[in-house]
Amino acid sequence: LTYMLSENSQLRLAYGQTVNRPEYREIAPMAFYDYELKAVISGNDSLTFASIHNFDARYEWYPSAFSMFSLGAFHKQFINAIEYQIIPTGSGLQYTFQNTPKAHVSGIEAEMRLSAPRKSEMTFLRNLTLVFNAALMNSNIQFENNSLENNRPLQGQSPYILNTALFYQND
Repeated sequence: LTYMLSENSQLRLAYGQTVNRPEYREIAPMAFYDYELKAVISGNDSLTFASIHNFDARYEWYPSAFSMFSLGAFHKQFINAIEYQIIPTGSGLQYTFQNTPKAHVSGIEAEMRLSAPRKSEMTFLRNLTLVFNAALMNSNIQFENNSLENNRPLQGQSPYILNTALFYQND
Protein backbone atom coordinates (compact mmCIF):
# COMPACT_ATOMS: atom_id res chain seq x y z
CA LEU A 1 0.00 0.00 0.00
CA THR A 2 1.55 3.30 -1.07
CA TYR A 3 0.20 6.73 -0.07
CA MET A 4 1.59 9.82 -1.82
CA LEU A 5 2.19 12.51 0.81
CA SER A 6 3.44 15.06 -1.73
CA GLU A 7 4.85 15.14 -5.25
CA ASN A 8 8.20 13.82 -4.01
CA SER A 9 7.43 11.84 -0.84
CA GLN A 10 5.38 8.79 0.00
CA LEU A 11 4.53 6.37 2.77
CA ARG A 12 4.62 2.62 2.08
CA LEU A 13 3.05 -0.14 4.16
CA ALA A 14 3.63 -3.78 3.24
CA TYR A 15 2.86 -7.28 4.42
CA GLY A 16 4.23 -10.50 3.00
CA GLN A 17 4.46 -14.12 4.02
CA THR A 18 7.42 -16.30 3.12
CA VAL A 19 8.48 -19.88 3.79
CA ASN A 20 11.87 -21.16 4.92
CA ARG A 21 12.43 -24.77 3.90
CA PRO A 22 15.01 -26.90 5.74
CA GLU A 23 18.34 -27.31 3.94
CA TYR A 24 19.57 -30.78 3.06
CA ARG A 25 22.18 -30.85 5.85
CA GLU A 26 19.46 -29.89 8.36
CA ILE A 27 17.22 -32.85 7.49
CA ALA A 28 19.76 -35.47 6.35
CA PRO A 29 19.80 -38.49 8.71
CA MET A 30 23.57 -38.35 9.16
CA ALA A 31 26.14 -36.77 11.46
CA PHE A 32 29.19 -34.72 10.53
CA TYR A 33 31.92 -32.97 12.50
CA ASP A 34 32.02 -29.16 12.34
CA TYR A 35 35.63 -28.05 12.90
CA GLU A 36 34.67 -24.44 13.66
CA LEU A 37 32.14 -25.41 16.34
CA LYS A 38 34.26 -28.38 17.45
CA ALA A 39 31.03 -30.36 17.62
CA VAL A 40 29.14 -33.16 15.93
CA ILE A 41 26.06 -31.99 14.03
CA SER A 42 23.21 -34.33 13.09
CA GLY A 43 20.32 -33.72 10.74
CA ASN A 44 16.71 -33.95 11.92
CA ASP A 45 14.33 -35.48 9.38
CA SER A 46 11.26 -34.34 11.35
CA LEU A 47 11.83 -30.62 10.67
CA THR A 48 8.94 -28.72 9.13
CA PHE A 49 8.84 -25.53 7.04
CA ALA A 50 9.14 -22.26 8.91
CA SER A 51 6.66 -19.54 7.97
CA ILE A 52 7.57 -15.88 8.27
CA HIS A 53 5.14 -12.94 8.46
CA ASN A 54 6.81 -9.71 7.27
CA PHE A 55 5.48 -6.24 8.19
CA ASP A 56 7.11 -3.07 6.82
CA ALA A 57 6.44 0.67 7.08
CA ARG A 58 8.61 3.08 5.12
CA TYR A 59 8.80 6.81 4.42
CA GLU A 60 10.48 7.73 1.11
CA TRP A 61 11.61 11.15 -0.07
CA TYR A 62 12.79 11.85 -3.63
CA PRO A 63 14.50 15.29 -3.70
CA SER A 64 15.30 14.77 -7.40
CA ALA A 65 14.78 12.17 -10.09
CA PHE A 66 18.25 10.84 -9.29
CA SER A 67 18.25 10.73 -5.49
CA MET A 68 16.25 9.04 -2.73
CA PHE A 69 16.22 8.95 1.07
CA SER A 70 14.10 6.57 3.12
CA LEU A 71 13.50 5.58 6.72
CA GLY A 72 11.60 2.45 7.64
CA ALA A 73 10.65 0.02 10.38
CA PHE A 74 10.08 -3.70 10.04
CA HIS A 75 8.93 -6.70 12.06
CA LYS A 76 9.28 -10.36 11.08
CA GLN A 77 7.39 -13.01 13.02
CA PHE A 78 8.70 -16.59 12.61
CA ILE A 79 6.61 -19.69 13.27
CA ASN A 80 8.60 -22.95 13.50
CA ALA A 81 11.96 -21.20 12.98
CA ILE A 82 14.81 -23.67 12.35
CA GLU A 83 17.59 -23.40 14.95
CA TYR A 84 20.38 -25.46 16.49
CA GLN A 85 19.44 -27.72 19.39
CA ILE A 86 21.94 -28.99 21.96
CA ILE A 87 21.96 -32.77 22.35
CA PRO A 88 23.04 -33.86 25.85
CA THR A 89 26.07 -36.18 25.55
CA GLY A 90 28.56 -37.56 28.02
CA SER A 91 31.50 -35.77 26.45
CA GLY A 92 31.97 -33.18 23.75
CA LEU A 93 29.36 -31.10 22.01
CA GLN A 94 26.61 -32.38 19.74
CA TYR A 95 23.90 -30.42 17.98
CA THR A 96 20.92 -31.12 15.78
CA PHE A 97 18.26 -28.85 14.33
CA GLN A 98 14.81 -28.12 15.71
CA ASN A 99 11.71 -26.09 14.98
CA THR A 100 11.09 -23.49 17.66
CA PRO A 101 7.57 -22.22 18.33
CA LYS A 102 8.17 -18.46 18.08
CA ALA A 103 10.85 -16.02 17.02
CA HIS A 104 10.92 -12.43 15.80
CA VAL A 105 13.20 -9.78 14.33
CA SER A 106 12.32 -6.08 14.59
CA GLY A 107 14.31 -3.09 13.48
CA ILE A 108 14.74 0.20 11.69
CA GLU A 109 16.39 0.85 8.35
CA ALA A 110 17.71 3.94 6.56
CA GLU A 111 18.65 4.12 2.89
CA MET A 112 20.15 6.78 0.64
CA ARG A 113 20.80 6.88 -3.11
CA LEU A 114 22.64 9.88 -4.54
CA SER A 115 23.32 10.56 -8.21
CA ALA A 116 24.29 13.69 -10.09
CA PRO A 117 21.82 14.70 -12.82
CA ARG A 118 22.69 13.14 -16.20
CA LYS A 119 23.12 16.62 -17.71
CA SER A 120 25.50 17.70 -14.94
CA GLU A 121 28.45 19.94 -15.78
CA MET A 122 30.80 17.51 -14.01
CA THR A 123 31.11 14.78 -16.63
CA PHE A 124 32.68 12.14 -14.37
CA LEU A 125 30.26 12.61 -11.46
CA ARG A 126 27.16 12.25 -13.61
CA ASN A 127 28.10 8.60 -14.21
CA LEU A 128 28.34 7.75 -10.49
CA THR A 129 25.63 6.61 -8.08
CA LEU A 130 26.28 6.21 -4.35
CA VAL A 131 24.01 3.88 -2.36
CA PHE A 132 24.08 3.50 1.42
CA ASN A 133 21.89 1.31 3.61
CA ALA A 134 21.96 0.75 7.39
CA ALA A 135 19.73 -1.35 9.64
CA LEU A 136 19.59 -1.83 13.41
CA MET A 137 17.68 -4.87 14.60
CA ASN A 138 16.76 -6.91 17.61
CA SER A 139 15.89 -10.60 17.43
CA ASN A 140 14.58 -13.10 19.95
CA ILE A 141 13.79 -16.78 19.78
CA GLN A 142 11.60 -18.51 22.36
CA PHE A 143 12.27 -22.12 23.27
CA GLU A 144 9.83 -24.54 24.86
CA ASN A 145 10.02 -25.07 28.62
CA ASN A 146 11.73 -28.47 28.37
CA SER A 147 14.56 -27.15 26.18
CA LEU A 148 18.17 -27.02 27.40
CA GLU A 149 18.46 -23.53 25.89
CA ASN A 150 17.24 -20.17 27.13
CA ASN A 151 15.52 -17.58 24.98
CA ARG A 152 18.18 -15.73 22.98
CA PRO A 153 18.78 -13.84 19.72
CA LEU A 154 18.35 -15.84 16.51
CA GLN A 155 21.44 -17.87 15.64
CA GLY A 156 23.62 -15.90 13.22
CA GLN A 157 21.51 -12.72 13.42
CA SER A 158 23.62 -9.57 13.44
CA PRO A 159 22.39 -6.60 15.54
CA TYR A 160 23.25 -4.25 12.65
CA ILE A 161 24.01 -4.27 8.93
CA LEU A 162 25.80 -1.60 6.87
CA ASN A 163 25.96 -1.67 3.07
CA THR A 164 27.46 0.80 0.66
CA ALA A 165 28.00 0.71 -3.08
CA LEU A 166 29.40 2.99 -5.72
CA PHE A 167 28.09 2.38 -9.25
CA TYR A 168 29.53 3.71 -12.49
CA GLN A 169 27.42 3.73 -15.66
CA ASN A 170 28.48 5.21 -18.98
CA ASP A 171 26.37 4.12 -21.93
